[in-house]
Amino acid sequence: MVFLNETEIPLARREQFELSPLPSAEQKRQLDVFKVRLHEEILRSQRRNYTFSLIRLAVGSEQNAKDDSSEFLELLRSIIREYDILCTVKQGEYAIAFPETTGETANQIAARLKESVLRKIWANAVSDALEPAVGIACFPKDGTTADDLLKSAE
Repeated sequence: MVFLNETEIPLARREQFELSPLPSAEQKRQLDVFKVRLHEEILRSQRRNYTFSLIRLAVGSEQNAKDDSSEFLELLRSIIREYDILCTVKQGEYAIAFPETTGETANQIAARLKESVLRKIWANAVSDALEPAVGIACFPKDGTTADDLLKSAE
């Protein structure tokens, strides 16, 4: 794994990680990069005594997510800040790290994300659509490692 120094972090945070739905060496590498970003955020939050939040969002039926994955990514990018960290975990499932964000604020963001995804699904008149599922984890309350936070937000 490659760790970035502090001067490179703002650029790294703007990266959007899109992982393929099939297990592969590239998908594992990209997930490792996302976990590195989470680890860096953990270290920064520990140094500054901050919290941050992680939201996992599953967007309804797998077919709906497959058909509209680029539209969902565009929608999510329009809602989050440029330095939030977005990752496509698998087809139709996304993880977003929100630096310096409390659990209360994360709940508000999650509600906004869920509402926006529902509007998009309804606008497309998808008959087999399921309501989006949202999970939230906060550092350090729900975990102190990237893996703990990802699992807590499932």
